[in-house]
Amino acid sequence: MFDHYLQKLREALKKESLMRAEVVELGGSFLWQEHELLTALYALLCQKVSLPRPPLYYTQLPGGSVPLFSRGGFPWGALPYPKEHAELAALYGQLGESETAEKMAAWQKKMTLDHAGKPLVGLFSQGREVLEEAPSTDIYRGIFTDPELGIVGQRTENSTCIVLGTGCKSGMGSFLVEDVGIVTFGPQQDGSFGIAGRPLFFHHEEKEGFEAHFQTRLAASHPRNTGFLALQDSGYSGLWIDVTAHYADNRLHVSCLFEGFTFSEKTTFALFGRGKECLVQGTHKLQPQSQDRYGGPPQRVALQGHQGKVFVEALTGASKMEIIPLNEAGADFLILFSGLASKLEFSIND
Repeated sequence: MFDHYLQKLREALKKESLMRAEVVELGGSFLWQEHELLTALYALLCQKVSLPRPPLYYTQLPGGSVPLFSRGGFPWGALPYPKEHAELAALYGQLGESETAEKMAAWQKKMTLDHAGKPLVGLFSQGREVLEEAPSTDIYRGIFTDPELGIVGQRTENSTCIVLGTGCKSGMGSFLVEDVGIVTFGPQQDGSFGIAGRPLFFHHEEKEGFEAHFQTRLAASHPRNTGFLALQDSGYSGLWIDVTAHYADNRLHVSCLFEGFTFSEKTTFALFGRGKECLVQGTHKLQPQSQDRYGGPPQRVALQGHQGKVFVEALTGASKMEIIPLNEAGADFLILFSGLASKLEFSIND
């Protein structure tokens, strides 16, 4: 629904000779009123053919981002999905909303890129599309925060660590060193990965790195169709997760306390890893896109890249571990912790 209409608007903007009648016809569908990106595209079409431009209804958060779906009534709230957010900022610039566009672009550069200037795959996204964009050369180095959206992270010349308490069936952090690491991680309940909505609270401090403490909901399946193929709607599972994350000296320690419903065998904690190979306890080697697997007690895992190496270890709270090589863009291995107690602790380091 939305995807089809979105494509029509984009194709119309590419035309060298755009007719007023075409724009009037596109405006006959009221879908453009339901989503900030569609509204901006339709407004630009109107501007190009000298039709009255509809008002741009949006909310800019203190950090500079503009959430999408703010009028959709989705139970998990509105988020600034990076791909659409970048396009929206460019459109606002063309529509004369220069101050808004500049703040959006500044947020985008600071919050959504890794140390190589590439889009962070796990930030709010659900893994259904990998953003293929040219790497940015204008990269913020240091600690960055957006308390409104529950984000804190640190970016150096060769590493990125980010923790967040906001999502829609998406992860709550990334840890990347050079060309290897954990793309995203989060809880998984009855097949629904990640967290849903904004955190109940989010506290952070900068001290030899950073520390974050937040409580947020786990995602659950939801029957409603968002209208966008790359985005599934999310409900709330009834489980909450209380998270304390500390990052210093290239080590991320995460403590997760689960609250709410009783655990089932289907409750796991998933980490999506990137690397050319995965070693379990330094001996058992797994390759991407292979039939190799590991299933057994939790062990120390090493993800090896061409330039970097990252270690993952469950410290307490998990009785089983499984590693599954993947055949998809964005991640090469899935590491699953299961048999969870109410508290899970794990560390990621280089």
